[in-house]
Amino acid sequence: MAAPSGRRGDPPQLDYGNFTFLLTICDAVDGIRGSSSPKSSACTSRRPAGRPPRSRSWGLITRVPDPDDGRAQLLVANPETQRLIVEYRRRAHERLTLIFDDWDPDEITAFTRSLTRLNEGAERLL
Repeated sequence: MAAPSGRRGDPPQLDYGNFTFLLTICDAVDGIRGSSSPKSSACTSRRPAGRPPRSRSWGLITRVPDPDDGRAQLLVANPETQRLIVEYRRRAHERLTLIFDDWDPDEITAFTRSLTRLNEGAERLL
């Protein structure tokens, strides 16, 4: 997702919180409740309750009625958003593959252990 330049049609720049919330929405097969807390996706939101995330105003997601509760709505990613996320993940995986290409297995194992420890420490703080 590129930075906005103010030109019509340019994809928006999402901050980390909105981006991880968008990933959570894309990964939810049936969508997520608009009232769901983004804390579970390791991001925080400073927007007032009930205000849609920027990704909605940018046309990345839409609200649909919750089939289990007619009063509630679900946030779902638009098909183009899903395509963009799949492409983003493909490119990210490709870059990581290139980065680790010359690492030996012991280095990757040590890095994985350290990264796991870092993530577990960060989760304890949330």
